[in-house]
Amino acid sequence: MPKLTSYLIGDGSLLIQCGEAWLEQGHDIAGLVTQASEIIDWAKDRGIAVHAAATDLKDPVDWLFSIANLKVIPQSVLDLGQSGAINFHDGPLPRYAGLNAPLWALLNREKRHGITWHMIEGGVDEGDIVEQRLFDLSVDETALTLNTKCYEAGIEGFRSLVKKLTAGDLQRKPQDLSLRTLYKRDERPEAAAVIDLRKDASQIAALVRALDHGAYWNPLAMAKVAIKGRLFTVGKAESKDWVGPSVPGDVLDVNASEMMVATGGGAVQLAEVKDLQGNSVSLNSLVSVGGALDLLSRETQAHFSAALASVSPFEAYHRSALQQAEKSRFSLLQENTGQARMLRIDLAASNDRDALLEAFAATVSLSCDTDRFDLGISSRDWVQAQDIVSDWAMTTCDKASICAAVDAALA
Repeated sequence: MPKLTSYLIGDGSLLIQCGEAWLEQGHDIAGLVTQASEIIDWAKDRGIAVHAAATDLKDPVDWLFSIANLKVIPQSVLDLGQSGAINFHDGPLPRYAGLNAPLWALLNREKRHGITWHMIEGGVDEGDIVEQRLFDLSVDETALTLNTKCYEAGIEGFRSLVKKLTAGDLQRKPQDLSLRTLYKRDERPEAAAVIDLRKDASQIAALVRALDHGAYWNPLAMAKVAIKGRLFTVGKAESKDWVGPSVPGDVLDVNASEMMVATGGGAVQLAEVKDLQGNSVSLNSLVSVGGALDLLSRETQAHFSAALASVSPFEAYHRSALQQAEKSRFSLLQENTGQARMLRIDLAASNDRDALLEAFAATVSLSCDTDRFDLGISSRDWVQAQDIVSDWAMTTCDKASICAAVDAALA
């Protein structure tokens, strides 16, 4: 049996499972590229070299595997795989190419889904299929349960793939690209996933399930409902039969934790409703039977869609900035007074904006005993949509470059 060598690139725990399957067959991992601490720890235990960037890889290997990897791999790195490069995709190609395939499959109310291992060739997710697993979806499938099924199918598919590679019996199947659908990274549900109660109850339940990630990160949006001009997130939804007199939005039943609401077809039971700060709410303190939830106008729906589209391309930047931000302690302020005062500095109204910023930075630097700090900034030019889009953003500044940092963050 030939001993094969490989590189692994990716940040999800699926990489660990596939790495173990590769090693179990007696093959070698020459190195891997990841930013995930869990994978780094596993690699250290296995004596595998870890690299921060794909371009750090230099030596040829037999195969290169991209597993739960969202970064583009340079062609020079792909070429290091002498026999080829293979990618894991959490959707059935060619119909669900691109990102977040399981979520879009649920939003489209598919009956079946699957995973694909394919060659990295041509455009995004266009390479020949070398292993595929298809499976049925349950009627109550959520993003959480479907991602779990994809994970398990991915491991099963990789084990089969390794056996084929070991035997030198890789079978490649070209994709029929006329059937291809591509979902891009920044695509989001319409109206920022605010529920349109004029739709059928089964459509609404499918939307909520498709965005139900449990405790894991939600990469698209949270399902929301409008009540008396405020937005609330919705964690669970179930369609119900209803034939009584009603119009979409009517509250048919409600208690502290659940409410049944009329829709354009049937009714929907909504639960796990929270405010936008993540706090649970008592529903019967917000609405009562005979009352109604808000129906968004078409103009408001379009505004919400546009607002989310305007910021989605920069989400990764802002997530990183928030994750890395650190509090600064103002030593010149009296502590434990229980009082705080907000002072807004309007840079646009200043005759010398840069001088004002530099004076502010000098004050912060003196009080916090540091030249580097994190700052929240806002602009009246930013598109706003009823709390769907934050009205401030985080940027890291220092005393010497605050003006440039603010300009960059605004951009």
